[in-house]
Amino acid sequence: EDKARRWAVLVYLWHGLPMAVIAIYQLWFFDRPRGLFISANVLGLYACLNLFLVEMVDRQDRIDPRAYWPFIFANMVMLALSQSRGAWSAFAVGYIILLGRKNWKTGVVIAVACTFAVASVSLDRLPLTEEPRLGIWWLGIQVAMQRPWLGWGQGVVIVAGLGRFYNVPQEWLIATGFIGLSAWLWMVVEAFLAAIRSQLRPQALGFLTAWLVGGMFLFNTGVDMLLFVMASALIAARRDNYRYSETR
Repeated sequence: EDKARRWAVLVYLWHGLPMAVIAIYQLWFFDRPRGLFISANVLGLYACLNLFLVEMVDRQDRIDPRAYWPFIFANMVMLALSQSRGAWSAFAVGYIILLGRKNWKTGVVIAVACTFAVASVSLDRLPLTEEPRLGIWWLGIQVAMQRPWLGWGQGVVIVAGLGRFYNVPQEWLIATGFIGLSAWLWMVVEAFLAAIRSQLRPQALGFLTAWLVGGMFLFNTGVDMLLFVMASALIAARRDNYRYSETR
């Protein structure tokens, strides 16, 4: 079991390098590389969440600590190349939560750096008053209110030219109504409560915060949900270990 877990961790760590190479190669063809995903924003959030998830991985499986650094570097490269303002914002807010009050100065430095990065990228894009997401979100509210309780169903409502509404809670509201959105919120609240009771409290809260912030600017994908499930399993495992150790 320990050997299988060790190999699983190594496979998870080393998959980041080819992903980063693909993103770098795509610079010759795209302004913003997207890796193996549908958009650069998905690549950015994927890299962002991996940087938190690796903090939650058990580092006591006789794995050389240096094996983690290529993975961290690869995901930092993908996060930077994505030029995703939402992913950068999620990274900044998540790390402020992870670092906590004891390391608040480092958190401020990260927040300032990400703010300047977001601002510099925004100069080459549409001004805030012309940001298409604002119009999309307002349209989403109008569409959701036509069927508020059960929603329209998955994939029924799409935005011409964009396809999605770029806001995970709103997409749940549109597809499943207030009933489905309530179920999603219950899942999120339970995850945060489990994180608070876990031995991985700062890392888990950082991941969940980044996941939630990123979801405010991106549509729901199988990628972020997979990482959310992986993080939830780690949180539950360490919470169970904590309870077991307390009862011994």
